[in-house]
Amino acid sequence: MNTDEHIKQNDRGQMLNYLRLTKLRVGLILNFKQSKLEWERIVL
Repeated sequence: MNTDEHIKQNDRGQMLNYLRLTKLRVGLILNFKQSKLEWERIVL
């Protein structure tokens, strides 16, 4: 877990790896750094 200004391509790749390893199909990336919540839903 890290705190960056924005969600990066590296974060998306890491989430895809986690999903493949755990055999889950959906994951969320959340970024609380900004005053407004930034999030992305990743689906395999």
